[in-house]
Amino acid sequence: DLVPIVAKNKDIKVESVDPLGSIGLLRFNHLQPPFNNVKMRQAVLAVVDQKDYAIAVAGDPKNGKPCPSYFTCGTPMASTVGSEALTGKRDVEKAKALVKEAGYKGEKVILMTATDQPIVHAQALVTQELLRKIGLNVELAASDWGTLITRRSSKEPVEKGGWSVFHTWFVGPDITSPALNSPLRGNGEKAWFGWPTDNKLEELRDAWFAAPTQAEQKKVAEEMQKRAFESVPYIPTAQFIIPTAFRSNLSGVIVSPVTFIWNVEKK
Repeated sequence: DLVPIVAKNKDIKVESVDPLGSIGLLRFNHLQPPFNNVKMRQAVLAVVDQKDYAIAVAGDPKNGKPCPSYFTCGTPMASTVGSEALTGKRDVEKAKALVKEAGYKGEKVILMTATDQPIVHAQALVTQELLRKIGLNVELAASDWGTLITRRSSKEPVEKGGWSVFHTWFVGPDITSPALNSPLRGNGEKAWFGWPTDNKLEELRDAWFAAPTQAEQKKVAEEMQKRAFESVPYIPTAQFIIPTAFRSNLSGVIVSPVTFIWNVEKK
């Protein structure tokens, strides 16, 4: 929270980043139980409330908001198609029914988190409570970010050092279209960590590239989003901005979702 810092030191300026901000996401391991079963992923989707994640990550409501789209809100490919899966009633009983239908027998769910990354850890704590609420045997595997990104490359079962769920975030410009949104790929073991297989998503992605106009691309992107809300490759958790704080005697600061050290001068 930058408010008390700024209140004590009038030499500090605070600026917000581009309105596209960043997008949090909840990623499943599609290779290993229990989330290799689509009903288990749908169960989690049924209880995710983006407002909770926005508050957890951003703190100040003006810095975070729901974004029920697989493409960054405020960009041409964003839409509300299928978004009732995130904006409708959060339904614990529906989630429990899906868990039962999936045949879940209390297997351990490893939820990885990185305590040195506040954005990651805040999301994980919200998810931990949700998974417990719908009856999953969840274990919070806390580490630093370096350990998490090493472990997420494992395709082994949880008993052999694998994982079930982790959180991260992408800067908004990185997931504005099917060309850029790597977590939306469905190309199996060649896909981004989590490795979902979804041939329909891949076919639609190819169709998006082949579409001759932006209007036709938009239609294909809507179909991709509709499919994503069915197969749940991941769940977008919230859209948020990360304020940048710097002393007023600095110039040339590049205000962005990530830190750039160059171009800065001290007066």
